[in-house]
Amino acid sequence: IEQEEQRLLAVVDHVFVTSPELLVRKSVFNSRVHFLPNVADFEHFNRAMVCDLPCPQDIQAFPQPLVGFIGAISGYKLDFALIRQMVMSRPQYQFVFIGKVGEGDPWTDIQDLQDLPNLHFIGPKAYSDLPAYLHQFAACLLPCAINEYTRNMFPMKFFEYMAAGRPVVTTPLPALVSYGEFCDIATTADEFAVCLDRITQCPDTEKIQRGVVEAKRNTYLARTQTMLDMIGGLK
Repeated sequence: IEQEEQRLLAVVDHVFVTSPELLVRKSVFNSRVHFLPNVADFEHFNRAMVCDLPCPQDIQAFPQPLVGFIGAISGYKLDFALIRQMVMSRPQYQFVFIGKVGEGDPWTDIQDLQDLPNLHFIGPKAYSDLPAYLHQFAACLLPCAINEYTRNMFPMKFFEYMAAGRPVVTTPLPALVSYGEFCDIATTADEFAVCLDRITQCPDTEKIQRGVVEAKRNTYLARTQTMLDMIGGLK
């Protein structure tokens, strides 16, 4: 696969990558490699800012504040040790994880997390319902492990969270370190917890609004137009 990828990179006119790490690695094989981060369906996720969205039934009984994650709950993506320590240190928060356990990684083991009373794995939800869940979250998490895979990814949930008007706390993924003005970056479970305390007690509304504006710049339509402009349009 690597050999065929290198052969392909060498013969195409343009290469688009979704992380700075990939930009460095793939520029060895082609001089026209462009970094463009992943995008979000802004209009869809921005619905989370609507005041009258009803609370989904399966989280109605959870006391506020709720802290959420949406995505693949997989061992190669998430830092389970960090999550456990963070959840244990903040029993006053309810941590809600939406997504399929083991997606892309059938060896994922969450046994060490299932005894925590304030951590809830509620399974995957319909795409159409996600704004209603996001509306209930005081903050959104990207507690990603830092490894070979995540160093080369740009999580799509980043702009989706921001489009929803939610504060974001993330581990220092290389693709996100330059977005510090829009989110909080935490390396340890203690740092995550401190960020959550600050967000829930005194939300930074200006930072949230900057995030909404940034997310609106990173839509499918805008990204496609940028790519077409880069390659000279449809000729």
